[in-house]
Amino acid sequence: MKWTHVTDEFFCEGKIFGIPEYINAFSSLFISCMGLIGITLNNASDIYYMIHYLLFVNGIASFGYHWTLEWGWKLMDQSSMLILI
Repeated sequence: MKWTHVTDEFFCEGKIFGIPEYINAFSSLFISCMGLIGITLNNASDIYYMIHYLLFVNGIASFGYHWTLEWGWKLMDQSSMLILI
């Protein structure tokens, strides 16, 4: 199986403007914004910063996955979610 070959992942809204999951891709950026806001706050514990860094990374990875449906982004999206949980 190729890195970019996905056969069972076309389940959401379909292609809009040629992008597989257009709405999900842009809604994922909201996750990154929440992480970025948390990172910029001062006087927080290390665990607080780690959670917000993971939110930031997960939002970017989720955007990349929903925009392209490539396995590399999918793995990054899922692994950052698992670590966050």
